Amino acid sequence: MHEEPWSFAVIQDKNLLDCLSEGAKTLVRNEAKGGDPQRSAHALHVVDKPNFNVFYDLGALIVI
Repeated sequence: MHEEPWSFAVIQDKNLLDCLSEGAKTLVRNEAKGGDPQRSAHALHVVDKPNFNVFYDLGALIVI
């Protein structure tokens, strides 16, 4: 009947968003170590840019 409960979190704290972005970039780096070399190189090229933010510096993140 699809009556699973829903939960939402709205994150607007810039420091927390930056911390979550850095954590996601670390996960990408770790996953790239064991993946396809060509795809891994592209992923690392993106996340290793100094100003790259996984959430594109948005002001709010809604997590469902």
